[in-house]
Amino acid sequence: MDLKQPLFTLNHVPSKSVEKTPHEMWTGKRPSMSFMKVWGCKAYIKHQMSTKLEPKLHKCTFVVYPKETKGYYFYNPKDNKVFVARMTYQEAVPSPDSEKLLEAMRSEMDCMSENQLWTLVELPEGVKPIGWKWVFKKKTDMDGNVQTYKGRLVAKGFRQIHGVDYDETFSPVAMFKSIRILLAIAAFHDYEIWQMDIKTDFINGKLEEDVYMTQPGGFVTPENAGNVCKLQRSIYGLKQASRGWNLRFNDTIKEFGFIRNEDEPCVSKKFSGSIVSFLILYVDDILVIGNDVPT
Repeated sequence: MDLKQPLFTLNHVPSKSVEKTPHEMWTGKRPSMSFMKVWGCKAYIKHQMSTKLEPKLHKCTFVVYPKETKGYYFYNPKDNKVFVARMTYQEAVPSPDSEKLLEAMRSEMDCMSENQLWTLVELPEGVKPIGWKWVFKKKTDMDGNVQTYKGRLVAKGFRQIHGVDYDETFSPVAMFKSIRILLAIAAFHDYEIWQMDIKTDFINGKLEEDVYMTQPGGFVTPENAGNVCKLQRSIYGLKQASRGWNLRFNDTIKEFGFIRNEDEPCVSKKFSGSIVSFLILYVDDILVIGNDVPT
């Protein structure tokens, strides 16, 4: 543990000699210790890389308090290693994979620009913009070899205020029994089944509220450095992102003649003569079932 950590703790807790903490006496603000955890307590950390059939969490032990922006440190007894729970932008740049991670970030920003996700505007008076963060992931093959480096720009939606920059957040998900029923129908009638995964699903959703976000670090436009991003479409991390994508999906499939099931809103059907087609939506995964699926 860093030798500065005990000093940090002492400066943020009260003592018998003074009524206020050293931090409060120096800054005039009462410190928040909500992030503090008990050393050695159990913690469940999400896997960075896992398949749909493997557990999503693994059991670890908390060992070090957060230090600046480097995240939380945990001990994994299975691998006998101490690791950082989440990779941040500051950690990604000096890492051995920095070039490939930066390339993934540029690819993400190019996608944002092509889809015109935001416009740069002056921050309105009395409005506080939300922040952003980068989430990195390595996709591997069956042998564990890294195939793809992904960088996702995510908005800090936990700073949104209900009734101000978001309202409804509910988004339906297909029930497993509905999927099983349609798979049974497909097997009985020998229908074709296709599976599709939407790469950038959430950014297709339109925003009805005014949401402002600070410009992502490292990609700030020099001539508009003082401006903020006014989001035109949803971005990962926003509370209404999933709902916006679902509404956009429903509006789009209606144009192709699909009708939503009243009892199962994530299942849609289309009958055209002898041609039968079904769509099943599960967040960003789509199952296409029918007797006229092109091969």
